[in-house]
Amino acid sequence: MVNLNRKPITTSDDIMNEMKKLRQFPNRANAGNLHTLEDTMNQLPAAQAVTPELLGLGRGSSGSSSSGSSGGGGASTYSAPDYSGIINSIKSDLQKNLEESLAARQAAYDKSQQLYAKNRDSQLESLLSAYNYGKGQVNQDADRSLQEAYISRMQAQRTLPQMLSAQGITGGLSETTAAGLLNNYGNSRNSIETGRAQNLTSLLNTYQTGKAEAEQNYNTLLAQAYDQLQQNIAADRKAYESSLASLMAYLG
Repeated sequence: MVNLNRKPITTSDDIMNEMKKLRQFPNRANAGNLHTLEDTMNQLPAAQAVTPELLGLGRGSSGSSSSGSSGGGGASTYSAPDYSGIINSIKSDLQKNLEESLAARQAAYDKSQQLYAKNRDSQLESLLSAYNYGKGQVNQDADRSLQEAYISRMQAQRTLPQMLSAQGITGGLSETTAAGLLNNYGNSRNSIETGRAQNLTSLLNTYQTGKAEAEQNYNTLLAQAYDQLQQNIAADRKAYESSLASLMAYLG
């Protein structure tokens, strides 16, 4: 007969070792001791049934097992964990990420709009500066030409009688000659003013054409940036809805 008091039996490993030894000697005494060890094994905490309470997943409706009138052990009631807080937190994070992304998209669009407007304004300023400078030059040249035409006329009126006298023509400047000088002067003035008007018109057309092109370029770039903004917004919202749908599908 095997002596069970050789060392304390405190763990399931100790019991299993002793049970192996008893099975090596199949007699009545050892059979009784083997049955005693099996009862002891069943009473150890390691042999207890695994319940939701032991796993920490929930608590029974009464917080513990209840006993029936016959003395038998009652089954523990399992309550599923409440994940609503975690789900709401994930939804909140998804919504926050969407809002931050949309805000960043809008900020980038606004920055592009400001840049495009600044470039347009710079072009318009350069065009206006060139127009004003050109207009000043045209007027300056025309005024100078008018002055020269007037000086030429006055010089002709002074010197022509002397030239005629030198040629033996007396009587001074005739009315016909004077009228011819005045007519030539008038023609010169008209030609100068016509040239002035044409040059100013050309400058104005150049300025207006450049201005229209600058505005069109600005509107085109802005429209492209806006279209890109809308595409990015749609993509962000689609990603958000897809993530939300995946979450709900995972949770069943």
